[in-house]
Amino acid sequence: MTSPAYADATAAVCAWINAQQYLVGRGRPLAAGAHRDPQKSPSSGAVAWVTTTSTAGDLSQGAFSYPLLTIAVYGMTDANAARGAAAVANALAALEGDAQPVGDTVLLAVDSITGPSRLPDGGEHRYLIDAVIAITPA
Repeated sequence: MTSPAYADATAAVCAWINAQQYLVGRGRPLAAGAHRDPQKSPSSGAVAWVTTTSTAGDLSQGAFSYPLLTIAVYGMTDANAARGAAAVANALAALEGDAQPVGDTVLLAVDSITGPSRLPDGGEHRYLIDAVIAITPA
């Protein structure tokens, strides 16, 4: 029997983002943190909504999966949303090759970051970031 390769990537990425003190909290780019369900953005700063769009695994290389995540960053102003999205994209880019244990998973690397892309939503301002994350159960 092979080792489990799949993990709850959405929960792991939300927890990892929320643990970044320079990124999350009052006065920080992502004031209201990252969540798996939509949240109303704060009056100052931004909030992220993380979803897993698809997942691929390559068990020949070990117990790894490669989920594609979409992170929608919302703000009451375009500047807040853009600042939050840029901060999230930069944080993801900094993960490259630096394994990060998060609960019962380990984030191994990030690849194929696209965005932040401005995508108006008719209400709050929104930017999207897509990224493939190599992840394994701990």
